[in-house]
Amino acid sequence: MHAAAEIAYHLRIVQGLADRVLDRMPVWENTMEERFTMLLQEKKEAIQIILNGLRETPEMNDEIHKNLHIVYKGDKAEKLIFEQWKRVAEQNNFVNSDELDWLEENFQEMKKELKEAVPSIHEFAGGWEKTRFIVPAQYRE
Repeated sequence: MHAAAEIAYHLRIVQGLADRVLDRMPVWENTMEERFTMLLQEKKEAIQIILNGLRETPEMNDEIHKNLHIVYKGDKAEKLIFEQWKRVAEQNNFVNSDELDWLEENFQEMKKELKEAVPSIHEFAGGWEKTRFIVPAQYRE
């Protein structure tokens, strides 16, 4: 599969997972939940820009580069905020454990898909030297 098509494939899955999570929110309205849902929305919008860019011109450009960076950095940040929110929700029994497990699984699946896209991004961007400014280290393992 061509690198651009492979990237698009993984990003569509991430976008779908983000939609699933956002459709179930708010679970318990508070500022942490608002922050990670805002980051999820931003990730979805960045993915759409990337997908549109890949359809128009399947080559790396500043817009795709910037939005890939947003997707990966946002994923990292939303996961940290989600973990804080989850800890508070568990301690105070605000959300049932099945709901928390479901949300956790979706966040883990998003990270898995983003990790699987890294080799294609490497190829698409023209090497690891350029990729390191897009993809944080924990996704390149």
